[in-house]
Parts: sequence; structure tokens; C-alpha cells
Amino acid sequence: MQASSSLPKNTRQYVLIFLHLGKILHLSKQKQVSKSHLTSTALGEDATLQCLLRPPQDATNMTVEWRHGYLNLTVHLYEDRNTPAEQKEHSEGRTSLFREGLTKGNLSLKLSTVALSDAGRYRCSIHTDKLQKSCYVTLTVGRYTEDQVILTFLFYLLKQQTASKYVPPPDSIDKPSHFT
Repeated sequence: MQASSSLPKNTRQYVLIFLHLGKILHLSKQKQVSKSHLTSTALGEDATLQCLLRPPQDATNMTVEWRHGYLNLTVHLYEDRNTPAEQKEHSEGRTSLFREGLTKGNLSLKLSTVALSDAGRYRCSIHTDKLQKSCYVTLTVGRYTEDQVILTFLFYLLKQQTASKYVPPPDSIDKPSHFT
């Protein structure tokens, strides 16, 4: 009699599922950077380009680099501190990381007084001795933000709806005729 014959027939399936779940749990514990997303802002406003480490971890000892556009120009470099000499002239003094957020894995970039030339794709990269990861953010810049357009449209609809339900004041309504 074989030792495996005393085990239920579907034991092999359970073992495979267990191994698969173990691999998923192992992969989920690895450090990852948030996925790509879109951000929009109005001209002259501030924008936050979001990039987060998952699971959260202290990033103060990492190199964090934000680059912009097809020319891959550095807009912000952090190596245990901010390094403005590496920034391109156009963005110098207009970018910052959330210092208190770095300890929680928040690598997001604040871009102040957004210009049309700030629109485009950004790459946030982190570098350590053991890790190199990136995420991408696309920034759109316009005269109005999407929220402003939606609010303006809703106001327009509300105005149209109230205008179509106009009721004249009581004095201007004809008085009913009396039968005699």
C-alpha cells in the first residue's frame, strides 16, 4: 500500500492552491510604487503629482527623482535632501516633496504655479541599493479644471430649469370671469 493512497484524492489540488496563495502573499509583500494615473489642474494653480510606495515604508534614505517629458528633464531630485542644482531652470523653486509624507512612503510632488509647459508625462523613480522602481503621472493643464467645468455646466442647467418654470406674479394673472 502506498503512503499517498491514504490521502484524499483532492489533496494535490489543495497543496497547489496553498503554494499559489503563498506566492501571491510573497509578491504582495514586495515593495511597489503606485500605478500610473492622470492629474489635471488649472493654469496658475498648484498640482500634486501622486506617487506612493506600497506597502508604505520610510523613503527618507532613498533617492527620489521626478523627470518630465520626452526629453526626460529632471524637475526634482531628492537624495537624503532636496538637490535643486539638478532641477531644470523652468521648475526650480516650484517643486517640493511632502517631507512629512516621505516617512510613510509618500513620494508625491507638489508643483506650484503650473504653466502650460508643465503639461505632459512625469516619471517618479526611486533608487536604493536593492530596489529601482518607477511610476508615471500625466498632468493636463487648462484654463479650467474638470471640476470647474462640471460646476459651470450644472449651474447652467439649473439656471435653464428655473427660467423655464417662470411663474408670473399674482397681479399680472387675469382674474377669473364671474358668471352672472
